[in-house]
Amino acid sequence: MRARAIQDCMQYRIIPALTGTSGAVTFEARDHPDYFLRHQGYFVKLHHFVNPPPDSLEAKDASFIPRAAPGHPGFYQFVSVNFPSYVIGRVSGARLQIVWDDGSRELLGTTLFQFSGTSF
Repeated sequence: MRARAIQDCMQYRIIPALTGTSGAVTFEARDHPDYFLRHQGYFVKLHHFVNPPPDSLEAKDASFIPRAAPGHPGFYQFVSVNFPSYVIGRVSGARLQIVWDDGSRELLGTTLFQFSGTSF
C-alpha cells in the first residue's frame, strides 16, 4: 500500500462506505480512482487499494459516518467507523487527523466540513 500526501487542491467523490455500514461514507480521490482517504496512526492519508474486504482494517479506516453539526446548517463532522469517539479534524494548519471528540467549542471549530451539492 502506498500513501500519498493530501493536497488542498484535491477533490473527492463521496461514495457509500467501503465497510457497507449504513449511512457511512468513504472519500475517493476524484482524479485518482482507487485512492481513498483513510486514517492510519491518527493521521488521515490518501491510500491506494482495490476492493478491500468490508471487514478489513483498510475499509474500516476509510469509512466515516457524517454527523450534522447542531447550529451549523450544511456543516458536518465525520465520525470514524472503527473509532466512534473520534472525528476528522484539522490540526497544525490544514493537516487532517482523527481527534477525540470532547464536545468542546474549540474542537468543533476544527472538525466542521461543508460540502456543496451534497446531502447525507
